[in-house]
Amino acid sequence: MTGKSRRSNAERVAETRGALLDAAAALFGRLGYEGTSTTAILEASGLTRGAMYHHFADKRDLFVAVASRVERALIADIEATTATVTDARQRVRAGVMLYLDAVSRPDRARILLRDAPAVLGPARWRELADAAWTRQFGGKASQGGTVLPMLLGAAIDRAALALADGVSDPAAIKAAVGLLLDRMLG
Repeated sequence: MTGKSRRSNAERVAETRGALLDAAAALFGRLGYEGTSTTAILEASGLTRGAMYHHFADKRDLFVAVASRVERALIADIEATTATVTDARQRVRAGVMLYLDAVSRPDRARILLRDAPAVLGPARWRELADAAWTRQFGGKASQGGTVLPMLLGAAIDRAALALADGVSDPAAIKAAVGLLLDRMLG
């Protein structure tokens, strides 16, 4: 053996899985779920079909992993950025504005807001989105139970799609979302 150390099996598995996720995320973000073939993912990753099916049951399973990864990274970025904001209302507001900026990117909007509902199914996607918005708003929406976070989350997601599509003035959309938040948070 030379001066290089051998990679463990766990490292090789993580590298293969990461390459598949990276390639799939780029393609899903650019071409969408329907426009991305498994062949294109394999070509972009430089891996074999066997490697893909070792890690994922099918293209849908790979998409779900990509969407989860994108969402986790987004949440981690928002939490890290807002961690020093001590006022709870300002933390929520800052987090929502960061979310709007992040998911208004066309690749993220396509994965999280356009394709995820179709791939996961509307009921499952709504369940996950509603749970995420309820966590985000926490006790601040207690007067409305889980209905208020659900409705605000839907409005915020719609605003993010409008930003991603470039159909409206970004400052006006963010101001309107800010107004909604101010009224909800008191």
